[in-house]
Amino acid sequence: MSDEQNNNSGINDGGSLVSNNNRRELNAWQKVGIFILVVVVALGFIWLRALDRAKKTEEQNNQPVVAAGTHMRSAPLTPPPALTDQNLPMPQQAPQRFFMPAQATHHEVTPAESPIFAASGGSGGSSAPQPASAQESPKTVTVNGAQPPAGQDPQGDRSLAVRLKPTVLEEARARLLPHPDFLVTKGTIIPCILQTKLNTQLAGYAKCVIPLDVRSTTGNVVLMDKGTIVTGEMQHGLMRGEDRAFVIWDRAETPEHGIIDLASPATGELGESGVKVTVNNHWWSRFGSAILLSVIQGGLDAGVELASRVGSNNSGAYFNSFQSNGQTVANTALQADINIQPTGEKAQGKTVAIFVARDLDFSDIYDLKPTVGSNAQ
Repeated sequence: MSDEQNNNSGINDGGSLVSNNNRRELNAWQKVGIFILVVVVALGFIWLRALDRAKKTEEQNNQPVVAAGTHMRSAPLTPPPALTDQNLPMPQQAPQRFFMPAQATHHEVTPAESPIFAASGGSGGSSAPQPASAQESPKTVTVNGAQPPAGQDPQGDRSLAVRLKPTVLEEARARLLPHPDFLVTKGTIIPCILQTKLNTQLAGYAKCVIPLDVRSTTGNVVLMDKGTIVTGEMQHGLMRGEDRAFVIWDRAETPEHGIIDLASPATGELGESGVKVTVNNHWWSRFGSAILLSVIQGGLDAGVELASRVGSNNSGAYFNSFQSNGQTVANTALQADINIQPTGEKAQGKTVAIFVARDLDFSDIYDLKPTVGSNAQ
C-alpha cells in the first residue's frame, strides 16, 4: 500500500514517543524537586524497615522459650515436713535486764512552766507541770479562763491590740540649705548630648556632654560649665513590649577637672523615665528557622502522602510517626528561638537628660570672692 493510500485511509503516523521532538522537557526546579522527593521516600523506607526489624526482634526476645512437644502445667504442691521433737529448736533463754535507779536531777523551771503563764480560776491545789509531747500543738494563753472567739487569730491583724496601735509618723522640720550658692538641688533636670551610641543587647557604659552652664539653686554661681563630661552605665536590656532603656549616670567631670558623683537616672528631654530607643524585635531570627522547618515539613508531608499510597497498610502508622517527629523538631526550634529578647538602640548626638536624684554640693572645690561691680565664682 502506498503512502498516499495510507494518508487517505485516515491512519496518522504519530512516530515514536522517544524520538518525538514535540515532547515537553522538565526544567531544573522540577528535576530538583523530583530528586528530593525520591531521596525522602528512600530514606523513609529505609527507616521504616529498620524500625520494623527492631520491633520484630524485641517481640522475639519477649516471648518465653518452650521446648517443642511439652505442655505447660503447674508444679505439684509438696506439703512441708511435719515437725518432730528432734527438729524442734532449743528454746533460748531471754536475756535478763537490770534496771539502775535513775539519779535525781535538778529540774529548772522554764518560762512556760512559770506561774505567770498559768490560768487562774482553777482548784486551790497546784499540780506539777506535765512534760509536753513532741506532737503537741501550741496552746493559746488565756486570761481568767477566757477563750478567743472561734475562727479568730488572737495574734492576727484583726485583733484589738493591733488595731489600737496608731501609725506613728516622724516630724518633718524645715531647715535652710547651708550654702545654696554651691548646691544643685534634687530634682534639677540637666540636658546632655550623647557621645556614644546606646545598644541594650549587652550591659555597657555611656557618655554624654552637657551643652550649657549649670548654675546653683540660687542661679548666681556656675557650678558645672558648658562641656562637662558625664559618664554612666546601662545594666539591663529590654523586655517584650518596652521601648525605653534605663541608664544610670555615675559621675560628672567639669572642664576644670572637678568631679562629683551623680548616681542619677537618665530621662527624656521632658523628664520622663528612661531613654526612648528604637526597638529591634528580631522577627526573622525568632521565626525564620520555624518557617524554614515548616517548608521542609510540607515537603515531608507530600512524600508521606505519596509513600502511603504505594506502601502497605502496616506502614501507615510508621509514616504518621515520621511526620509527627518532623513536627516535633519544628516546635523545638520555635521554642528555642522564640525567647530572643528585643534590642533597643539610640544613635549618638541625640539629646537626653539627667534627673538629679540628690543634692550636689560643690562647696569643697569652689569659693566665692567679692569683685568690683559683680559677684564672681
